[in-house]
Amino acid sequence: MTPVNTPVPMPVRASRIKAVLAHGRQLRTEGVVALLNLATVATSFLLQIIVLRFAGDVRDADAYFATSAIPQVALSIAVNAVTGALLPQLARIGTDERPAAVRALVLLVIAAGLPIATVLFFLAPWWTLVIFPGFVGNASQDAVTLAGLAALSTPFAITTSVLSGYLYAERRFAINEGIALGSASGLAIAAALLIPVAGITALGWLLLARFVLQGLLQALFLPRTPVRQGWAALAPVWRRTRALLAGAIYFKNDILVDRYLLSLAAAGALSKVVFAQSIFTAAAGVLGQALANTASPTLSQAHHVRDKAQFQAALLRNLVLLGLASVLLFLAAVALVPPIAALLTKQSVMHNGVNLRLVLLLFGGVPIGACIGALLANAFYAMGDTRTPTMMTIGTFTIFLVAKVIVFSQVGIYAFCALTSVYYLANCGIMAGLLRRKMRQEFAA
Repeated sequence: MTPVNTPVPMPVRASRIKAVLAHGRQLRTEGVVALLNLATVATSFLLQIIVLRFAGDVRDADAYFATSAIPQVALSIAVNAVTGALLPQLARIGTDERPAAVRALVLLVIAAGLPIATVLFFLAPWWTLVIFPGFVGNASQDAVTLAGLAALSTPFAITTSVLSGYLYAERRFAINEGIALGSASGLAIAAALLIPVAGITALGWLLLARFVLQGLLQALFLPRTPVRQGWAALAPVWRRTRALLAGAIYFKNDILVDRYLLSLAAAGALSKVVFAQSIFTAAAGVLGQALANTASPTLSQAHHVRDKAQFQAALLRNLVLLGLASVLLFLAAVALVPPIAALLTKQSVMHNGVNLRLVLLLFGGVPIGACIGALLANAFYAMGDTRTPTMMTIGTFTIFLVAKVIVFSQVGIYAFCALTSVYYLANCGIMAGLLRRKMRQEFAA
């Protein structure tokens, strides 16, 4: 019989100590990333409060919230591509190849995107009021200017997402989020100073400057390597991204459909609904960055070596954390946001349109479904499968899109908010079932 006090061999003890230390470092990293992300989100909400307080008219604020959807759609698509294809590929290739691959991709985005964005900028008077038909008079002029500048900002916004993917692959999480916080803070300060003097359209120029500056700061951490070495490393990324982009371009335009419908609502309704929705989607993005995206390298490596136990443990741990955090986020938002918004914004904004607390309650499924859904999608991406979550989301989105237009036109804005919650939760449930089946297939051996 083995004695109870048999000493643990030194190699085993050392490996355990290393594992504990590595886990501690991961927890500290996740904590720092979460705090920086929270600060960035708080700054973005501060910007929205600044708009609601200093915009000359309620409809001017509506114009900003409507047109800000353009770079938001582009960023959402880019983030899908980065987390679904670029980040897993960068985690697999050598550290010497990564900078060249990222430089090549940034060059491609600017070379292809900037000419298109410039054309859209000059043609803004022709397409803006087609996408946002509810604006008339002075508000229409502001909407046109803001939409043109938003289109011009888009390739630079996508570039910041690509560079974020590189910094995440290099595990420089805090540096990336620190840069994002700095650029967001500068934007909010400049907006508070310029909007009362130059009007709401000044914010369009400030947003363009913010994305350019953020990209330049991120690029400082990209080693100088010949771009030609990166094209070969990008080939697998492109193969995995094609299906992902096709779906993302389709279903991320949900944001533009929302703005189209809400621009037809009463003055102030668009601003408050978008404000409420952005609280949950932005905070879900924070949690996704801290717990879903940081889990992506671990999930990818576990799948690569077919370590089912490590894959399941990382997935389950982050699911529990995301679930708890998203519920707490929802409760805090419903309790705190309406009185704070009433204190800091114009009374004309808060008394026009819709009841903010009721909108927040009806949007309750958004943070929960978005947080957990992001992690489930990343689990698919880590297994090299971008097609399944993309095709599933296309199917559910198509049903949701039709239902949303009908509900908004026949029932009203509150039913529209409740339907959005149902969509996020249903999407999450279906994806969880598909992931369980996919994991059985991948780890069958």
